Amino acid sequence: MYYVHMKGHDYSYEIYEILTIYYPREKICVLNSIDEIPDDSMLITSSVKEEDGKIEFTSSLFYCNKGKKVKKQEYIFTDEPIEDSSYKEEAQALDKAYLKKEIKHGVKVSLFMMFRIYTGIEIPWGVLVGIRPTKIVNDLKRKGLTSYEIYKELKEKYIIRDDRIKLVTEVSDNSYNIINKDKKNVSLYIGIPFCPTRCVYCSFASYPITKFEDYVPKYLDALNYEIKTIGDFINSNFNIDTIYIGGGTPTSLNNKDFSHFLDSITNNININNVNEFTVEAVRPDTINAEKLKYMIDSGVNRISINPQTMNDSTLKRVGRNHTVNEIIEKYHLARDMGFKNINMDMIIGLMGENIEHVKNTVKSILDLSPENITVHTMALKRASKLKEKLIEDRDSESSLSILKSIDRDNIEGMMDYVYSNMKKAEYIPYYMYRQKHMVGNLENVGYAKKGFECIYNIQMIEEKETIIGLGADSVTKMVFLDENRIERFANKKDLDGYINTIEANTDKKIKAIAELL
Repeated sequence: MYYVHMKGHDYSYEIYEILTIYYPREKICVLNSIDEIPDDSMLITSSVKEEDGKIEFTSSLFYCNKGKKVKKQEYIFTDEPIEDSSYKEEAQALDKAYLKKEIKHGVKVSLFMMFRIYTGIEIPWGVLVGIRPTKIVNDLKRKGLTSYEIYKELKEKYIIRDDRIKLVTEVSDNSYNIINKDKKNVSLYIGIPFCPTRCVYCSFASYPITKFEDYVPKYLDALNYEIKTIGDFINSNFNIDTIYIGGGTPTSLNNKDFSHFLDSITNNININNVNEFTVEAVRPDTINAEKLKYMIDSGVNRISINPQTMNDSTLKRVGRNHTVNEIIEKYHLARDMGFKNINMDMIIGLMGENIEHVKNTVKSILDLSPENITVHTMALKRASKLKEKLIEDRDSESSLSILKSIDRDNIEGMMDYVYSNMKKAEYIPYYMYRQKHMVGNLENVGYAKKGFECIYNIQMIEEKETIIGLGADSVTKMVFLDENRIERFANKKDLDGYINTIEANTDKKIKAIAELL
């Protein structure tokens, strides 16, 4: 626990964000007075003040015991002078939201630099905690900044490390021309929230299909209603760019249900001009020749077969009931049946894995030569079984062993190995996103053979194209391109809520989407 005292601002969440970059499992307690701090505690003080036309941000770290405070570190960050005016006068003219954003940023920079000096650790993404780093680069490009000016912005404002600046600019260069520019284009996301089993690291709304099999027909009936009703509306008003069927594991449906589900799409949605139609097959134990044929007959031209690891011991540990040999077998089956665009996912930082495990996974996947390889960094998500275990058994030997295996330095070395080998194999990084609670404060990166970049992934991350979400827990993001504005409409998360409100909710969603016209 770190105690926090603020002066001149109340941005405690920003302090928490920076603290957890360096100390991921710590919490904060905000104090009204520094006299309240218990013995044997760490205190962070953060202040913002105006002085001589400048804004000064000061962060200090103290060890407190028996009424004494010993200063361990301090960092003072001073904003640029505001010309021809005092801070207070200028504040009245500036947009309040912009000013608030800049003060929040100053608080974060001051605290970040204090911890960087105190710990001696260089965090790869600096103060950047947002999930879409490429959006910053692309916005700067649209403003006409040169490559060097963009580099300076990332380096000086966000304190991003050079290797990550290189990576994010590569991703931008490889995807920039694919980003949507037509407000009539939309993509569809359709969710199937069932899986054979729930992996220990998963936090998605996903239900073990055997346990929830009574819900499957009711869910598919509700989803069919939504597909048909929304389909009628979008066919008349929009161009469908991509379709992405995710989950869960869509192929966990039995052959009959899966074929009827695909029929619902092809019968109700005009797929004639769709550029990309993806199905997450995900688990090899759910894939068979019949389902692959249904997909081909329905116009699916991209699938994901996601091993996450090519080590049998890890697959068993994370709750997957299949082997590496099954992954390879189903991959070749999909190839033999005609799929020319296959994605495979891997996760860096799975508990118990070291660099040798990662080397084996990378080699095994590259030997198969899929068109896409998506590399995720392990994230300790709040709703996952793994996170629950680490909280419950915080000081146990098994929990400490898991935390050691996903140490920051180990993960960085693994990610560097992946990046260098993807480059050698001529895969280009084309999309990137980050999550909270990612080990090592790193990133997820999509790599592709040139010409096989996933269009849906790019549009979803860049938020320049409306994504219409269908199914439980899906979110529709309506992009008003002319206004640079996004509105969201969320479906009910749980199965009962989604099924029981499908008609009323679909009507509301159509009215919301109609605002785009």
